[in-house]
Amino acid sequence: MGWLLRPSQRDWDEFVHQLDKLLSENMDGKALSSAGAPKQNAAAESLGTLGRMQALMVTKRVRPDAARAVMEPMRNIRAARQGPAHALRANVTDRTYIHRQVALLEDVNEWLSSIRGWLSTHPENRDLDLPHSDESLGKWYRM
Repeated sequence: MGWLLRPSQRDWDEFVHQLDKLLSENMDGKALSSAGAPKQNAAAESLGTLGRMQALMVTKRVRPDAARAVMEPMRNIRAARQGPAHALRANVTDRTYIHRQVALLEDVNEWLSSIRGWLSTHPENRDLDLPHSDESLGKWYRM
């Protein structure tokens, strides 16, 4: 027995678009500025929100390769969003879209957990008792 409704290319593109919008629009440039995130890289090129977040992590003693790895899911979402924005695509139905959607959400969950873990190491946050631990959230099952 399969899914009653199989996602189409259009549904996948819209999902990626909305997910990117949800995540990137909630990364506030003013908050990054107040945290000390650089606005330009070493070559004096302007950094976008993702680049600024990665640069902030590096300035706060996160290894560059670790910061790059943490930001990879967001870069993948951004790349997946930009593709359909500049091309005409056939609206095909493919049963793998649901699995890609689950995998993408798992990557986002890992990204958010990593950022949350890093932010919790700030001296002012170390004694906070988080209302939800990762264990209390339960397990995610792959479809």
